[in-house]
Amino acid sequence: MLDPFCGGGTTAVEGIALGRNVVCSDISPLACFVTKAKATRISVSSLEEFSLWHQKEIDILENYRPKNRKPLKLNGRVYSPLTYSNILKLMRDAKSIADPSARRLAQLVVLNAAKGSFDGRSKYSPRYLVKKTFQRLGDVTIECMREYIDSINENGVKDISKKPLRVIQCDAKKIAKRLPAYKNKISLVVTSPPYPGVHVLYNRWQLHGRKETDLPFRLLCFSNTFPASFYTMGARNSHSIKESYTRNMESVLTSIHELLVPGGIVAQVIAFPKNNGHFQDYERLMKKVGFESIEPRVPTVKRHVPNRKWYTQVVAGNRQPFEHIFIHQKLKR
Repeated sequence: MLDPFCGGGTTAVEGIALGRNVVCSDISPLACFVTKAKATRISVSSLEEFSLWHQKEIDILENYRPKNRKPLKLNGRVYSPLTYSNILKLMRDAKSIADPSARRLAQLVVLNAAKGSFDGRSKYSPRYLVKKTFQRLGDVTIECMREYIDSINENGVKDISKKPLRVIQCDAKKIAKRLPAYKNKISLVVTSPPYPGVHVLYNRWQLHGRKETDLPFRLLCFSNTFPASFYTMGARNSHSIKESYTRNMESVLTSIHELLVPGGIVAQVIAFPKNNGHFQDYERLMKKVGFESIEPRVPTVKRHVPNRKWYTQVVAGNRQPFEHIFIHQKLKR
């Protein structure tokens, strides 16, 4: 099973829970980290180490008062919220955990706590709410990871040394070159490529009235010198399938085609800003590369694009785009 746009790791989690071997890739180091942290099977002892760390940090946060607040630079301005100092303290402590699986999980929980404290907010979360959010996310993570381990065991993936997950950071257009041993061996691709012309932030958070920040990268010490268009195959302010997006997706689909077995399935979730022939154009692109649509199409399987934050509220006349499911099969020749 392959996902060349792994994003938040949902495909990897569901695939491994069902007993599949999963290969994931993404151009973003942040997406690769999140996928590894969520989908890598963790041992009971590592989960216990994370649990002990989590409880210790909750106790520390109760009385934590940094002497010097850390400055947060945002769009040329400098802020020093106590919230930010608390998050930095949690992330620093998470990185000190010796067990790599427990460390990744701890960093993921801190990242999610930071997201809840900063992303899509007009003000910073107060200190008590950071502690409450961190505590809740840690408890939920422990519960979910236990369920995840049980699901893996129930579906036959009992040998943790086999490592059914592989995550690589690369451009999806080059996935076939990075995985030559998988040529004509992948049976299923489940993915969600960037949405052309749809305002979705893949690599940034919004704070203080839609001001954008690469804070998630900074918290994990990842480099993020690229503009937003680097992650979306083009500027997101376009309301048509630009030539560059189509050209890039043709290269991606061609690369996927090389890896799939004849008759292999590609299931995609994708959205367009308006239905001005976009669906027909995308179907023609799939056919050009060597895929055929699996009938019957189910046009009612769709939903509004989630997590678009302030954008749909502040842009006059903005139309809420829908996500659709496209299912195709590699032609048997």
